[in-house]
Amino acid sequence: MKIIVSIFLIIFSTALYAQNNRGLVFNKDLKVLPGNWGGTIVFTDVTKNNAQVTLQPVLVITEQADSLGLYFKYTETAGNEKTDTNYIRIYDKEDKLSIDGEMYDIVFTARKGPRLTVIGEKQGFDNNKVADLRQTLIFGQANLNILKEVRYMENEFYFIRSRAIFTKK
Repeated sequence: MKIIVSIFLIIFSTALYAQNNRGLVFNKDLKVLPGNWGGTIVFTDVTKNNAQVTLQPVLVITEQADSLGLYFKYTETAGNEKTDTNYIRIYDKEDKLSIDGEMYDIVFTARKGPRLTVIGEKQGFDNNKVADLRQTLIFGQANLNILKEVRYMENEFYFIRSRAIFTKK
């Protein structure tokens, strides 16, 4: 009887540990990001025959009540000044990452020194096709990388839709 109880307790404790294996990443981990940033964004422009476009935006990140506001200011290839706003939040108890209102399931996290990696996935649409979407955030005190990847249902592998690399000023 003791053996059965011991086995049950081991299985139960292992199951509890396995359910919370995302590395304990919280919204408070984003608090290192507010400030002024500079860098580049490279993205695939589907309206221009999938041409690669490079922008050099100025990014200002501000702390909001429950998220971070990301304010991008850049010059388009046509020469027009443009400003975009996005919001990022990690839902602490739900293993969710919200990027501009789109909810992603957090599927992987890793900490290496001061750097944190968070990967979120969801199913959605890209270029009017059903697709798996993946957002990867890699950040620390002075660096911020945002990678958006897409995989269409008929494809086996993800491709990079956009890549942003910033350093704090």
